Amino acid sequence: MASPEREFVQRTFKVNPTFDERVYVPEQFEVIKQYLLYDTPPQKDQHIDTIVVLGTNPRTTPRWYKTRLDLLTQYSTHYPQAAILITGRGPAGDKRDALGIPSDFIEAEAMKQDAILRGVPEERIILEKESTNVKENVVNTLGMLNDDTSSLYIGTGFLGRRIAGYITKYAADAGIAQPNYFYVDGDVQNAKKDPSTLNPKLLEVIAGEWSRLLLYTKKGDLQLSDQYPFKPTTA
Repeated sequence: MASPEREFVQRTFKVNPTFDERVYVPEQFEVIKQYLLYDTPPQKDQHIDTIVVLGTNPRTTPRWYKTRLDLLTQYSTHYPQAAILITGRGPAGDKRDALGIPSDFIEAEAMKQDAILRGVPEERIILEKESTNVKENVVNTLGMLNDDTSSLYIGTGFLGRRIAGYITKYAADAGIAQPNYFYVDGDVQNAKKDPSTLNPKLLEVIAGEWSRLLLYTKKGDLQLSDQYPFKPTTA
């Protein structure tokens, strides 16, 4: 199996032909790793109107499912006034079939039932059941928020930069002039507490997420800050 650094090179080279495989990859990979160890948790006294939880599949990604459910439970207690918006149908089409996911299975529904079993009041939970990917998670939930909503997004997999890019790109289309949001990532939180949790498998996840940022930025799906390292060319 290729190392995470080699995976990073191979994926990036495919997306951005101007990338030079001869550069010092470990150094670049370290910068990118730190860039993606990104979340913006709210302060305990921060007012939060809506907790938005990205759904995932308890069978195909059980660790991420449990981590997101744990964070949902934790923050629902921190912010008892907040509505809880769980988003996600799950993969679509061939990908769904390849993973053996039944056509009637909806990630948001499954997480809702498990949240209720943990004591989260059902009346606080709202479902968005059409999203099949992270972009749709963000775009569809933005359409359900008010302009003055203070929201907390919950995920795993180092998605913070991508979610921020989608919100920046699509908030205005949803009628949100100045989005006020926070993001908590279970994998980032664990890495900050204990860097040893960044095992080779998670480093490969970081490499994959970086390649997606390159690709989606180039396609115009994302709007990222000027601090974006090694920004891809648009040529």
